Amino acid sequence: MDSPINKDVKETVDPSEENPVEGTLSKKAQKKIAKKRDRKCKQAMHVITQTEGKKFDEIISETPTRNLIVAHFGNGDQHDQDVLFEIFAEYGEIEHLFLFPAMDYGMLCFKDVESAQKAVEGSTNGSYEGKLGESGTRYIFVWYSQLEYHQLKKFHADTLPSAERSVDIPGIDVIENFVTEEEEKQLLDTIDNQSWSRLANRRVQHYGYEFLYGLNTINKDNKIGELPEWVQPVNERLTTTDEFKNSGTMDQLTINEYYPGGGIPPHVDTHSPFEETIASLSLGSGIVISFKAMDGEEKHLYLPPRSMLLMSGEGRYAWQHKIATRKVDKIDGRMLARTRRLSLTFRRIKFDICKCRYPLLCDSQRGMAFDEEIKTDHNSTAPSNVEKSHVYAVYDKIAPHFSHTRYKPWPKVKEFLDSIPDDSLIADVGCGNGKYLSVNPNLFAVGSDRSINLLEIAQEKNEKAQTFVADCLKLPIRSGIFDAAISIAVIHHLSSSGLRIQAIREMARILKPGGVALIYVWAFEQKGKQFASQDVFVPWHLHDCFEKGEKTKAETKLAKESGEEGEEEEKKKNEKTEDSAVFKAKEETGNYQTSNEPLPITSENLGDGPEAVKNEAKNATVYKRYYHV
Repeated sequence: MDSPINKDVKETVDPSEENPVEGTLSKKAQKKIAKKRDRKCKQAMHVITQTEGKKFDEIISETPTRNLIVAHFGNGDQHDQDVLFEIFAEYGEIEHLFLFPAMDYGMLCFKDVESAQKAVEGSTNGSYEGKLGESGTRYIFVWYSQLEYHQLKKFHADTLPSAERSVDIPGIDVIENFVTEEEEKQLLDTIDNQSWSRLANRRVQHYGYEFLYGLNTINKDNKIGELPEWVQPVNERLTTTDEFKNSGTMDQLTINEYYPGGGIPPHVDTHSPFEETIASLSLGSGIVISFKAMDGEEKHLYLPPRSMLLMSGEGRYAWQHKIATRKVDKIDGRMLARTRRLSLTFRRIKFDICKCRYPLLCDSQRGMAFDEEIKTDHNSTAPSNVEKSHVYAVYDKIAPHFSHTRYKPWPKVKEFLDSIPDDSLIADVGCGNGKYLSVNPNLFAVGSDRSINLLEIAQEKNEKAQTFVADCLKLPIRSGIFDAAISIAVIHHLSSSGLRIQAIREMARILKPGGVALIYVWAFEQKGKQFASQDVFVPWHLHDCFEKGEKTKAETKLAKESGEEGEEEEKKKNEKTEDSAVFKAKEETGNYQTSNEPLPITSENLGDGPEAVKNEAKNATVYKRYYHV
């Protein structure tokens, strides 16, 4: 194959090697440069083939293409991006320029083949001069590429969203060049001379009030001082914007330091501690911030250095925002490398109750919509005898057998858990034997259940998971700390609408603003199955081997074969087995009218707590579980 087209920089040579008459390089100097160029070319080819895992002729193309492999011998940083873009932009529209941090080659994608040809043919004697980095000038080699940019081994920008410089989200605005380059330098120098506090992955400074991470709030009774004089010009400039005209200056400032690879998880700034508008100034490096609506829609916004992000209204209260943990961002088809960035977040403390237009997402108002309905049931937060006898006592009794038949996660639940961003905190309310606690190992899962016997099994199966005994009607958890929550086949065991609403209200309470929840319950309308009433007893056959605490391999196999391996299997067996017929609550009580009334226990009680009947033919004891379907 012919030698690659190369764009090498002009070199400094010894004056003795220059022809004094013609002003050209001597043959000796030319030979020296050619030798060095060939050596650098071979070095570039070796790096590319080793990294891509292909032969060189499987990577480059003999015929012109719109894609050029570019070996630049740089750091793949922002400066390299800017210089290469400047060199090649004059030949046509550049669709993508992809460089990779710490890699000395990348790909340049023109809009069309003709532009790529012009770039290749536009060199002077096969040479470009590009000043890349502080080391001066370096060689630049280019080849036509057989590959598309997303086929490069180091490429991951196909999974990166392409950010825009503005987004159509009400309340989200960016003011570019909010401070000058000189002001930016002064702020960076001044901030670096202040005392830092260290978190796990970054350093922070707080002024006015300390921001309490984990709680996502501040202590309004603990003011640590006024905002410093050196930041007042920025603070006062904020009051000239439309968003801050009538609100006065900010009284709380948090400064965060981020290095490439750092980020923040998806969240909504807590409503109650702060006034509506929040402002964030970016210094040092630009960044892409991502917004996600409750319906899953995502938008990605580029914040240039020295820009001020303003968040208010819908964008502040109803959209989660995050910064992805990566070292590069994609803006207008270009890969921009991140550098050290400081964010200055300005807030104003709120001393009254939040009255925003998003009560279900508001930590001050969340759950208030349920109050009137709950008040109709004066005992709505306390379990009745139905739950005590036909739920709590039954599941404690049948826990080992129940766990043996509940081992495979439901696909839709797994899909939900896999969709939650990594490192999120998730609550499994009514976790049972804990089969969902380890489905996604990238989440921090916390499980709770009323049955201590099921929790013991859950802890054995999930040693790294945190579990504790708790009633879903009154969770001993701080409000607004979980990113997500699940409740799988739990709420249908509660006998009144007030109790069911209270359980949902508790799940909403522990979620962060913008958090998500998944709730599964039995449906009344089921294919191939009919319920005469929404309130039913569903039997559980506890085989004698589990009743006595004996579990041989044969008995365990029998339990799995004859027990319920899933909700659907249980329903099928109910249709076939005489003693597995669903007990209708109305038939049991004779005069059952509403789900708020406790169900009287009429059968012979053979157990210590839960109601049970003996089935000698099946060597089992039958316990009845309450369901509202």
